[in-house]
Formats: sequence, C-alpha cells, structure tokens
Amino acid sequence: MYRFSAKYILPLLLLTVSVVMNAQQIHSEPTKEIVREAISWQMNRYPESTLKDLYKTCFQNRFGLGHLMNDSASAAEYLREELKSADESLCDDSEPTGIDGQFQRVSLSVVSKGKLTFEQFLSAFLMSAKDYTPMALDDWKKEWHIIYKVIKRMNLRLPNQKKDAREIKRLLKSGQYASHHSQQYNAAYHPHYRIIRTDVYNKYVEPYIK
Repeated sequence: MYRFSAKYILPLLLLTVSVVMNAQQIHSEPTKEIVREAISWQMNRYPESTLKDLYKTCFQNRFGLGHLMNDSASAAEYLREELKSADESLCDDSEPTGIDGQFQRVSLSVVSKGKLTFEQFLSAFLMSAKDYTPMALDDWKKEWHIIYKVIKRMNLRLPNQKKDAREIKRLLKSGQYASHHSQQYNAAYHPHYRIIRTDVYNKYVEPYIK
C-alpha cells in the first residue's frame, strides 16, 4: 500500500481539480429569472428579434468560436472583407451573449471608428478561440429546452415562433447547433460583429472602446 505524506496531498488535489476544470467548462442550470432578464434585455434593445435570434445569442454564449474558426489567415481575410460594411451596423459597440455573457459581441465598427486597430481586434478574436471547452451538445439541448419554456411563457408574440422552434428542434436533432440571424434582424440592425471571450474582452478590448 502506498502512503503519501501530507505535504504531497494538497498539490495532488489541486492538480486533479485543475485537470477536471480545464477538461470541461462547468455550467449551472439557468434559473427562470436569469433567463427572463436576459431575454427581456434582448427584446428591449432589439425588438425585431425572432426566436432564431434569441437562440443564436444563447448558443454563441455556450459554444464560442468553435463553429467559426478554421485558421488565422482566413479569419483575417473575412474580417477585412466584412469591415467594408461595418459602418452599416446599428448594433451596440459591445454586448453580452446569452444568459450569462461568457462571450461579448463586439461590433466591427469599433475598428472603423478608430477605437481599436485591426490587429488588436483580430488578436482578441483569435485569443478567444483558445482554452475554451464548449458545452456538450446534449447539455445544450437541455438548457435550450429550459430557455424556450421561459420564452413561451413570456408571451412575446415573436413572428413565426412555432416555425422557428421546429427548425431549431430539427437542427439539434441532426447533431448541429449553429444558426443564423433572421432576415428580419439583419434588415433592421445590419449586424457586423465577432464574438470575443469575456475575459479577453475585459483585458484587451473594453479599456479602448468604453
């Protein structure tokens, strides 16, 4: 039988906890109050939002950049191209995603306004893809079920809500999660942004744009 002295036990415990924490992000089940508050904020700021748009901000919050990133060269190329339309955006310079803001949507207009350089923006975007473990798809299905139950009870009268709900259900059943903004949202707000992990945003973006 192996025996460990007390001085080795704490480091071993800390190492175990660190490995578990890094292996998977720990997400607590959202409360109805938190969901209601987040959805109300979205609808007050962007009243043309549909269920697809509410779904999109919530999945972005849990999955980050996993569905976007291919390589840094492509990311830079797409960013430069989209910057040409950045001034059309009617969205805020930054806003939290989903129900607990693990990521921030940062408008590309902060670059065209000169608040951030292209290099600063791109660097923060690329950093946000590192060291983040997305939520497991089965867990996301359960969380979205909770979120959608709250949305239905809020009686928001979203256009095409039942149709959008069926599309989202089919999407999740197929093993996918990523979705697009609705045509209604795009026409109203011309969103041009990238999502940036909140800890990266707080350190490398917020000080320059606030």
